[in-house]
Amino acid sequence: MGNLGADTIIKGRYQIGSVLGKNALGITYEGIDTASGARVVVRELFPEGWCRRMQDGAVAAENESFAGKKEQFIRQMQLLAKNKGLNGIVDVHEVLEERGTAYCIMEYVEGVSLEKYLSDSGKQFPMKRIKELVMPVVESLSTLHKAGVVHQNILPDNLIFTKKGNLKLIGFGCMEGQISNAGTGYVPVELYRRQQEIKPAADVYALCASIYRCITGVVPQDAYARLNDDQLRKPSQLGVEIDAGDEAVLMMGLNIYEEKRFQMMAAFQNAFYRGQEPTPPALSMQQLQSAAVVLQKPVSSMQPPQQTPVPEIRKSVPVPPVQQSQPTPVGTIIQTSGEDTEKKKAKQKKSGNGGMVAIAVVGGILIIGLGISAFILGKDMILPDAGKGIKASIETETQEESTEEEEKADIGKEYEEMLSSNDFSGVLEKILALDTTDMTAEEKDTLSNILSRAVAGQFTEFENRVNENQNTGAFESALAAVDEELALYDRLSANSMAAQYVNRQQVEDKRTVIKQSHMNYLLGEGLDGVIGQENEEELGKLLDSLQTYVNDGIMSQEDFDSSKNSAYTRLVLAKITRMTNAGTDAAEILAYIDEKLYDTGNNSSVLEYWDYFQAVMGYGAGNPALVHPASSSGYLLPGSDSMNLSTNDIRGLSNDEIRLAIYEIFARHGKIFQDQAVNDYFLALGWYQPSSGYDEGTLNTYEKFNLNLLIEYQKATGYR
Repeated sequence: MGNLGADTIIKGRYQIGSVLGKNALGITYEGIDTASGARVVVRELFPEGWCRRMQDGAVAAENESFAGKKEQFIRQMQLLAKNKGLNGIVDVHEVLEERGTAYCIMEYVEGVSLEKYLSDSGKQFPMKRIKELVMPVVESLSTLHKAGVVHQNILPDNLIFTKKGNLKLIGFGCMEGQISNAGTGYVPVELYRRQQEIKPAADVYALCASIYRCITGVVPQDAYARLNDDQLRKPSQLGVEIDAGDEAVLMMGLNIYEEKRFQMMAAFQNAFYRGQEPTPPALSMQQLQSAAVVLQKPVSSMQPPQQTPVPEIRKSVPVPPVQQSQPTPVGTIIQTSGEDTEKKKAKQKKSGNGGMVAIAVVGGILIIGLGISAFILGKDMILPDAGKGIKASIETETQEESTEEEEKADIGKEYEEMLSSNDFSGVLEKILALDTTDMTAEEKDTLSNILSRAVAGQFTEFENRVNENQNTGAFESALAAVDEELALYDRLSANSMAAQYVNRQQVEDKRTVIKQSHMNYLLGEGLDGVIGQENEEELGKLLDSLQTYVNDGIMSQEDFDSSKNSAYTRLVLAKITRMTNAGTDAAEILAYIDEKLYDTGNNSSVLEYWDYFQAVMGYGAGNPALVHPASSSGYLLPGSDSMNLSTNDIRGLSNDEIRLAIYEIFARHGKIFQDQAVNDYFLALGWYQPSSGYDEGTLNTYEKFNLNLLIEYQKATGYR
């Protein structure tokens, strides 16, 4: 692969420098924006084997699909450019066409790859920290997925740890279905299947695999290998401290099967962060500089605010309540110098502090007066129970507060114990029954956190249960479990705290997966069972079940018809064989074939049996000396594969010719017949190419129509 020469200028502005990397799609260069002097990254579309480099540096296509690949590259990069400014991904500045190919000018991200950081340091991230780090990436990918962009190559090598200490995702513009050489542990199975459309669920898998690497220090097992022997262990099994809800979400994102994962990054985000506020926008440079100035000032210059001394009050002396000043908001940093403090004192003397002084004086006089009275008259004679009352009141309030705190701790402890014992449904039932009207924001936050973990854990239990039902063939139980789960979600949706954690779509998706699994079972083991038993009644019920999946849009009508014809063909052929071996009368067998032929889709093998037993009965035995057609094309009906024929088109044909015209339709697709005389007839024709791989399903709609026309004509003329 030839590189662009150093100092090449793109669009008269971007100067090419050294090569940063290459992959199957193209070459990435470091560059300089000569207009601003800023470093940039230049991505050149140069798919290996699809084009070549000319002497002048231009690109010449060598594959007719190159133009389509260029259009796709430009479209994706333009979508990235439109979404410029997302915190967690590299910015695309400009997309342009030049020199026969396309270029993308991107932000140059300074830093070290997450993979290099992990490898060099040998460290692992705590789960809390990695959630903070990847949150902007998750948010950005959520936006891109909605815009139709799928990255396809997320892995720690493409997550850059910037000098600001945050993560940015690079590496966009990957060849569709291309497996990265940097590590297959981050690649979902669908990327191995080149013809499969790559959906956002692929990015979910890759990001979850990257998170798994960060918190465990282990690259996940290759997904393709997991299909045969899944040995991927949960992080908790590797000694990682991880919330049960977080682990359930992460392992769902790492599911081998695409349809069982989160289908969009937004769904993963909703589950992983469970209602957490999005990351705030980045600070401007001026704000960062201001913050830096504050941090650089010496600690000694920060003095606490001056407070008026409060005299010590004896508990036995009743004191009128004193109005408290407004407290300073938590987290506020008060920064003063000695000079500022003196000015503040002076200002306070002139304004509000005068009132405070007056209150203090009056309070002092009152205290002195009460003290003198107590000395003269005795303290018990002045409000004798006041001291006891105050003391009792204080003790009562303290006890009540302590009891409330203990109750909160007990409730939290109870929920934690229930979560640790995997009683997720129990937690949900208890919280749903609570009256949250008088709860504080702090209490609601605590319960909300518990709720999020319980919902995630409960869904994992539900998923495991329906998976087990599927594996054992209990599909009705699995579908019933889905209905129960949706009923629970209806209740959760009506709860203000729980509603944010409800994802009905993932349950509906599970229903679809179960139905697809059931459909596959019916088409496989189900059909094999009823056909093996020659049980036509059960076959009818099975086909009725499949028809409901056609109505649901899970199966196409064409596939259903093909499966139905194939099933009846197998059953009819099995029954014909059994009847023949049992010495059943030919007339009875022929009557059975007459009844079932249409259900088989006029199958060629069943038709051959029909003709055979017709001959046994002495009807329409056929001429052993078959005459080749006079048509120059060698066909009895040249248009039977390209147009719908009418009765007038076949009216002049003899019974033998009608029979051969029927077989001619099958012979066009290489059918080898049981009747050697028929084989010899077609072998003498130049167009006939016999094939052991003949497939009845390759007949087109014209051929099916004409096949039925010819058979109905035979019946009308008394041949059948």
